[in-house]
Amino acid sequence: MLFRKYLAFIESTFPWIWVCLLTWWIDRLFVELGHRSSDTVICTHSDIQYVKLHQYLTIVACVAQIIHSIKRRKTQFKREARIMGIEDMPCQWFIYFGSIIVCSGWTGMVVCLIDVSPWLCMDTIVQNRASITLLSLLAIAGGVPIEAKIWDKTLQDTLQYQSGPIDI
Repeated sequence: MLFRKYLAFIESTFPWIWVCLLTWWIDRLFVELGHRSSDTVICTHSDIQYVKLHQYLTIVACVAQIIHSIKRRKTQFKREARIMGIEDMPCQWFIYFGSIIVCSGWTGMVVCLIDVSPWLCMDTIVQNRASITLLSLLAIAGGVPIEAKIWDKTLQDTLQYQSGPIDI
């Protein structure tokens, strides 16, 4: 299996979650430079406006990142299966499940830890930041190795099934 460095941080956040960070930072920069819209409520915690828009953008970006991650992981899995000589592709549900857990975990950590996050305007998130971050970290730390084990086992089982039983 292709080793996922740094608990899959890059492939689970780049490019879509980074787009969110960029928009949050630009919004805060405009507020600091004096651009304040009269019809929006400015979040006092992060000093950004258009909070709801940024929250919707975060959700859309997380879904886009999950789809992007799934496509990349499926391509890697198919490549590795072809190298091993596997013709019939096995079920790849663990790729979907693993990508959802890891991408959601990294998004949760970014949402809770980055100062310009629009989610910090919600009292529930602010009051439970450490708990949400811990749960996200546990999901990531558990999701990556579990997916790796299922990945390897699926390839080994499929290879053994296609080659037939081994006579000793």
